Amino acid sequence: MPDGAGHHTVTGTDTQRITMDLSCVLPTVRNKRLLTILQLLIEDKSSYQNFMRVDESLFSEVLGRIEHRIKKQYTWWREPLEPGLRLAITLRYLAIGDSYKSFSYSFRVAHKTMSLVVYKTCEAIIAGYMEEVIECPTTPNGWKKVAKGFADQWNFHNTIGAIDGKHIAMRAPGRSGSYYYKYKGLHSIILLALVDSEYKFLYIDVGANEGTSDAGIFLNRDLRSALEDNCIGLPP
Repeated sequence: MPDGAGHHTVTGTDTQRITMDLSCVLPTVRNKRLLTILQLLIEDKSSYQNFMRVDESLFSEVLGRIEHRIKKQYTWWREPLEPGLRLAITLRYLAIGDSYKSFSYSFRVAHKTMSLVVYKTCEAIIAGYMEEVIECPTTPNGWKKVAKGFADQWNFHNTIGAIDGKHIAMRAPGRSGSYYYKYKGLHSIILLALVDSEYKFLYIDVGANEGTSDAGIFLNRDLRSALEDNCIGLPP
């Protein structure tokens, strides 16, 4: 189903009453139940944060950062979902982790459209924040700053990062068989991360399966090559 096909937008006096960040969401709400919830959030900040898992200012900041990436063009035969609604759908989906089929009833958006919205919005968030949130040093001074953090905060000297792997439970991708099967009875994918003294990501790798150890992942990634070739500016 195309974005926005067959829905009724909220216009006129309905949208004029909205004075907060959700004004970009409400005009495209398709269902009175959801409209009531979002209007309640405007009056109750704690409920707003519990529903979206972010406060109003962060929602607005994220929307401003990615709006140009997720905004779709209006055409004579359809009205696309507004960027604010796309972000609200994505945040709510990530918060509750329900199936697209079940979750689609809350927003009155087809589950196939829902899956595309979440995927594209997540891509936009990654593109908008990656360089700012995940920044690996490339100069000696940058690595010295990381080492200073470990020395001052944890009394670990000459340390330029802490690295470990994390198994993240997931539903098995289609036709993957037992490739991602974990011996504990679930499917998982491995996140390998290098962090600084404040747990901020410096480097991440996602995609290895259960049968690969942390050392095995590290040996086959560009981080190892960069360290061995000293092309990331390590201090002498």
